Amino acid sequence: MLEETGLLPHINAGCMTAQEIASLREVSASMGIMLESTSKRLCEKGMPHYGSRDKDPELRLQTLELAGQAAVPFTSGILIGIGETRRERIESLLELRKVHQRHGHLQEVIVQNFRAKPNTLMANAPEPDLNELLWTIAVARLVFGPQMSIQAPPNLSPGVLPQLVAAGINDWGGVSPLTPDFVNPEAPCPIWTICRAKLLLPASFLSSG
Repeated sequence: MLEETGLLPHINAGCMTAQEIASLREVSASMGIMLESTSKRLCEKGMPHYGSRDKDPELRLQTLELAGQAAVPFTSGILIGIGETRRERIESLLELRKVHQRHGHLQEVIVQNFRAKPNTLMANAPEPDLNELLWTIAVARLVFGPQMSIQAPPNLSPGVLPQLVAAGINDWGGVSPLTPDFVNPEAPCPIWTICRAKLLLPASFLSSG
């Protein structure tokens, strides 16, 4: 990545041990893992995280803690619209704030809206509406204050970019055509809309990711 594009490598390797973090640190500028939610209820039978050990919030928080102890710049965030309550979203954001207050290593917090995908167990699950996304972004900004970079993936909410900015984001995330969204390949980033938005907003207000 560094040699062919000039971009600094960022690694999303899932739950990691201290040894794995130390090894990967030698070949990356930063790392990340989505917390998604601290709700153990979502891990119960019939809920979205049931049967997925790596979705255990305690394991994910442990990875965040180990990264903080190693002073690794880290990205995390929450996923909304998978059956969690608003209170559970707030609790998840507060847990992220706690680990960041201990170590100061979170460089960005993502508020990601669930998108249903064909051929998955949640293919027919309802997606969160725009008001839920905007509400959660605003809460994330209140929880973390003005210094934290808050992102909502623009490719998952096309056509409402001004509303995302007004709600509190200051980062579009990875908008380069060199770094496509491998998790959501069906939703390419609206790069031209973002470029147009950057012409209208102060350069200090947005970062290109």
